[in-house]
This record gives sequence, structure tokens and C-alpha cells, in this order.
Amino acid sequence: MRLSTLLAPTSRNNPGKVKDRAVIALVKGGYALYEAASDKLLFLPLGQVALENVFDLFDDLCRHDGAQSIDSGGHPQGALAVAARVVKQAEQLPLTLFDRQGRCLELLRLDAEQSGEEKTSLLGLLRNELEERGLDPVLIEEPHSSGSRLRLALRGSEKARNAIDGLACPHCGWGGTAHSPAGQRQGEPMEPSLSLEEAHTPGADTIAELCRQLDVPPERTLKTMFYAVEKGADRDVVVVLMRGDCKISNAKVAAFFGADSVRFATPVELHETMGTLGGYLGPVGLPEGVTIVADENVVAIADVAVGANKPDHHLTGAAWGRDFKATAVADLLALEVGQPCPTCGAALEEACWRVVADVTPLKDLPEGIDITYRGEDRKPHRPDLLRGHLDGEALLLALFDGQSPWLPLDLAPFQILVTPWGEPESPSARAAESLEESLTEAGFAVLHDDRFAKTAVREADFEGLALPIRIAVTDEGDGARAKVRLGDEEADLPLDDAPHALLHLLGEPCDCTTP
Repeated sequence: MRLSTLLAPTSRNNPGKVKDRAVIALVKGGYALYEAASDKLLFLPLGQVALENVFDLFDDLCRHDGAQSIDSGGHPQGALAVAARVVKQAEQLPLTLFDRQGRCLELLRLDAEQSGEEKTSLLGLLRNELEERGLDPVLIEEPHSSGSRLRLALRGSEKARNAIDGLACPHCGWGGTAHSPAGQRQGEPMEPSLSLEEAHTPGADTIAELCRQLDVPPERTLKTMFYAVEKGADRDVVVVLMRGDCKISNAKVAAFFGADSVRFATPVELHETMGTLGGYLGPVGLPEGVTIVADENVVAIADVAVGANKPDHHLTGAAWGRDFKATAVADLLALEVGQPCPTCGAALEEACWRVVADVTPLKDLPEGIDITYRGEDRKPHRPDLLRGHLDGEALLLALFDGQSPWLPLDLAPFQILVTPWGEPESPSARAAESLEESLTEAGFAVLHDDRFAKTAVREADFEGLALPIRIAVTDEGDGARAKVRLGDEEADLPLDDAPHALLHLLGEPCDCTTP
């Protein structure tokens, strides 16, 4: 195809009001337009074909994983609406459906009982495919009220669009968020060396002020936080214990209790539970029946300062087991930059993640949707449900934000870009036309830059179009010479046998649809 006939308005200038490096590359490469008013990407032919190639990959992976394609016609509940109509017998399970919704594929898996492997099978397949294309995906685990949510993500540049804030380990490659599992942190029991004593701490309603007044480091203090845990119409006030130098993950608290939401208890709720105000609350002498959950780093702690449950006072020398204990122990830590990696212990660094796929247990069905099947006992049962998404736009953005500035062969809208550097009717121009014809006949998807634009424009588009194979044709005496670039590699390309030479360099060409 000739670039002069393609709607691909390339540009050397950055689009206004755009900070995302990948969006900038898409717009400058003529793949899309950015509409600031709606914060939407408007895909042009190059972007549309690249997106369809991404969905072809998704489609193949879903089918390989045993999923079946449906078309809900944009129904708000998608595959759920279909499953509610057709799933009636145990013999129909397990069943996995996928349905395209805009620029995402929605997945729904139904089974009598999920083993846990279902959450990782499709994500694992996609992860392998992305790794084969030179990308570094990470599997991010986060708590969820009905089980853990898994996300497959690629690292994005700063200010990446629709990305999530996260953490990464520069040593082992672990990736996650503040709410990911923190790993095993329960230490050896500490022998208390101090007795429990009361200290006057006026105005010490923060860890920083408490540390200043008592001259102790934050890790020698203990937070006692009261949360309101809400499940439907029910509400309970619970206590969470965390070492003073660490933060609590509300998401982990909610997941532990299977709650719809959690929040800090109000002064009224605190008064109902404790009969006092916050800021000086501690774990020693709490009323009977109060649920206390301690983070793993609290177990076996000793010689710490805790609230005394009365204004302007704290207790020093408090010890786990001797002075206080918990109803349960769990991972409630919110991970932060600088904390140890859960896998290798190296210091975590800040990261930005583009989520390209996710799988989450589905506990509550939308209003008006009911899915049951008749079991062997001839009674109605509800299947276990997993819901997932494969985000085509996010993956395309990640490809433009990755380490390589060129798209993979099977995902690019064209495999080859041919650019003559001479003027019309020059030997290089004629050679480029011949190359386009011979390579197209050999089965390659070829884009020919026949615009004869200024040299600076040609140079920018030669790389900015992000096509994996780029052939530069130059004038040489009375003839022409071609050089092919594959990634960072460059080689001479014989004009009289270009298809076979490329086949030799590539091994096997990938089929790809053209606009």
C-alpha cells in the first residue's frame, strides 16, 4: 500500500495536553488522534489494524484455553446475560465464554468449583506470548472480598494513561501494588526487657509526635486503628494492629473480613465501642468481644509504645502475648517504596503499570441476573464464577511504551516499510516501487512511503511508523542500493532477490492483515 493514499497523518510535533509517552508515539506515528475533551484515543487505519491484530492474538489464546466466543451485541452484562439463559445442568460445566466489548474482551468462566488454576491459565498463556515478543509482563496479585484478583501488567512510563500506581523490584523483577501480598514477615519472638508503664504524652496523637516525646523510633511504636467493616446492611467495628512505621492496606482489611467496604470508625462508633476518643487508643485492656486483627509484623513484638486508652497518655514497654494479643493474624501491610521485596528482599521502587488483563472472582451478580444449575442432588446450585478482561487498547499502548520502538511482526499493521530517499523518477524511487511489488507478491504486508516529503519528515517517519522491518532505498550512481533494518540490526538487501533475502533473515514471515 502507498502511504500517500493512507489516512496516516504523521507528525514531528507532540500533541497538545498529552503526557503519556505511548499516546504521543501513537499520534506522531499516524495511528490515532487524541481528543482532549473526552480523553479518548480515536484510532485511524494503522491503529485500527494493529488493534485487530491484538484481538486476533487474544482470540487465539482464549480458544487455546478452551473458551468459546459469543457476541452479546453490546449487552451491558455481556457473557453473564448469555450464561443466565443457557446454563441449567451440571453437565454444561465447566464453561468459559468470551465476548468483545469495545476495546476489551470480557471473559466469564463458570464451574461447579474453581481449583484456582483457572485464574492463571489464560494469563499465563498471554504472559508467555508477550515475553516471546520481547516484553516483560508481571503478574500482580491483590486481595479481593471473594478471593485474590490477578492482573497481568506491563511497566509504563511516567504519567501513563489509565495506568495504576505500583511497585517493582529492580533485582528480581517482582511487580505489584501497595496491596499485593507482602510475603512472610513473622519474626522470632522478642523477650520483653521493659515493664509496662504509663507515660504522659500531651498532644501526641500522631506517631511522629509520640516518637518525639518518648524518644523512640517509629518501629518501637504500635498503631491501634478502629475500622467500620460493612457487609451489606451489617456493620461491625474492629481493631487492626500495625507496627508504627508501617501503613495499613484497607484493601487487605476488607478482603480479610470479606467486606463490601471498610473505613475508619467515626467518633460516635468509637464511643459506642470504647467510650473514649481516638488518638490514644491501644490494644491493652480492650473490651471483651472486640475483634482484633494483627499484622504479621506485630506478632512477637516487645518493648513498644501503645495507646493507654485515655487522653494524653501512652503505655511504654508493651509486649505481645504478655500485655495484649489478637483474635487473628494476617497480612495487612500496605507495601511502600524502600520496603523489602516480598520475593528477594531488595528495596522496592516506584512503578507505573499498564494492566492488559485481569481475572477476578465474581461473588455478587448484578440485579436481574441469576445463574443456577441443577446438581446431582437435583437441587439448584450457583456455579463459581470468574470474570476477566483482556484490554486491547492497553496492550497497544504498552507496545508503544516498551523497550523496543518497533512493533512485533504479527501485531504491526504492516510488516515492512519501504522508503526511497531520492526524488520522483530517481533510481531509488523506481527501485522502491519494484520492491513493493515483489515483496507483496511474496506474501509480505508492505507500506511504501511514496510521498517524497522533506528529508527530516522521511527520517522521522522511518522510525516513527514503528514497523518492524524498514528498508531504505538510496541512489548510488546510476542505480540504487537498499539496506534493511531489523530492530537495531542493518544489512544490505539485494534488489534482485529481496524476498528470498528477507526470508533468510527472518526464518518465516508472519501473515498480517493490511488496512
